[in-house]
Amino acid sequence: MILKSSIDRLLQTIDIVEVISSYVDLRKSGSNYMACCPFHEERSASFSVNQIKGFYHCFGCGASGDSIKFVMAFEKLSFVEALEKLAHRFNITLEYDKGVYYDHKEDYHLLEMVSSLYQEELFSAPFFLNYLQKRGLSLENIKAFKLGLCTNKIDYGIENKGLNKDKLIELGVLGKSDKEDKTYLRFLDRIMFPIYSPSAQVVGFGGRTLKEKAAKYINSPQSKLFDKSSLLYGYHLAKEHIYKQKQVIVTEGYLDVILLHQAGFKNATATLGTALTPSHLPLLKKGEPEILLSYD
Repeated sequence: MILKSSIDRLLQTIDIVEVISSYVDLRKSGSNYMACCPFHEERSASFSVNQIKGFYHCFGCGASGDSIKFVMAFEKLSFVEALEKLAHRFNITLEYDKGVYYDHKEDYHLLEMVSSLYQEELFSAPFFLNYLQKRGLSLENIKAFKLGLCTNKIDYGIENKGLNKDKLIELGVLGKSDKEDKTYLRFLDRIMFPIYSPSAQVVGFGGRTLKEKAAKYINSPQSKLFDKSSLLYGYHLAKEHIYKQKQVIVTEGYLDVILLHQAGFKNATATLGTALTPSHLPLLKKGEPEILLSYD
């Protein structure tokens, strides 16, 4: 549990206007800021933000709260997810009741850096890029979903940027040979699909090979950030559409999700190639949408 003193410190440090204005177009009105409410449809602005008190209130629907509550409501996150998202954004350390501190910042940064290396490599490999386009993916969506490629050049990129190899082993990017005590790329020669948390942080990867004799897809191993049984591919991009449409499409593959988004079904997500599990349900039930299963 996160200490209340830590939460209070975060709320005292961050500016609610800065938080909300990254989601909503706020306009100064007297001592407050006003906007059309993001939580219900309206034509005239009734959503008020008090910068001094760190509080928002909608005179139309009654929605109200602080920065944490706003991020929870707008992004459909749990209290802890919203708190950690804000802490990450504003570089604030959260303290837990057993002396365990918010320490995933480096892990998220490492995975984001590796994802960028994969993306750069894909756009230097016409054969793999053409393969994806032949499968029907547009260049726009290849970039939107940040697809990449793992080749031997990634080793050089990791060395060149001085990334922490021990951490990358923990996070499943690298493997380690027991016999030779050397690291190796777990996803070598695979098209890479970064997998995001609901709050849009890279937590793992899926890799697709074009070789016939290898396993077609592999995912990151279980780690402190990656739990395949509870994550949904593409959810970070789909959640706003799921909430608005009150409907979520659940399929089983990465390419299925991207192609559905490309066709206009931006409320589509996938279960990382596994069956639907009870651990997926809390995420799927956020916003109480109708759940449509679309498996092969």
